[in-house]
Amino acid sequence: MLLKQIWLLLRHGLRLDWTSKERFVSPLLFALVMLTVFTFTASQMPAMYAKPVFVSQTFLVLVFALQNAFSRILDPEQKDQVAELLRTYPISMGAWYTAKLLLAALHGLWILLPSLLVSSLFYGEHDVGVSFYLGFLGILLLCLIGLASVGTLATAMTLQASGKDLIQPLLYFTLAIPLLLAGSQASLQLLQSQNLEDFRHWIYLLVAFDTLFVTVGVLFFGIVMSDAS
Repeated sequence: MLLKQIWLLLRHGLRLDWTSKERFVSPLLFALVMLTVFTFTASQMPAMYAKPVFVSQTFLVLVFALQNAFSRILDPEQKDQVAELLRTYPISMGAWYTAKLLLAALHGLWILLPSLLVSSLFYGEHDVGVSFYLGFLGILLLCLIGLASVGTLATAMTLQASGKDLIQPLLYFTLAIPLLLAGSQASLQLLQSQNLEDFRHWIYLLVAFDTLFVTVGVLFFGIVMSDAS
């Protein structure tokens, strides 16, 4: 039953988003242009800096992609008292939160994967063609889930706040720092050594933060949305 609710809410969110295709196309084009300019600007850098720059670019795109998704992820609930109507139906608040989390993560993935492909082409001569190595993708997915969970809850908490355009990024980025540090360090050590022992502790930290943030989101999303209405 819970999975069905999540699927229905996620499908509804994707259907609404697809009616405004610029939400998908504009951020993707911006990310690709940013990567292209960044890469050509740093084209003369020594080979030893290629992998750190590649990881930095990847996480920059990841943060941008998710922040773009958060800016409008709860827009449908603010129109025509949709949030109030949803609470009158037997829908789990956990399912509602999870659907929003997955929607934000899919937005991020939509921008992240093409960006990785472009970065791999640019950095091929520096032996960074392993960007689609499963371990690296696994780290990025862990970061994606953690950041999406934090951002979704932070957006709900600041939904009715005055100056929410300033408060939401402050709250989100403050909570996201441990995830970004752990993810970037794990990614860099993976690309440099590919030895699990060198970055296992960062993976454990990512999993711990993901579990914490998702659990907190599931428990408090309904309360936050009630206060925001």
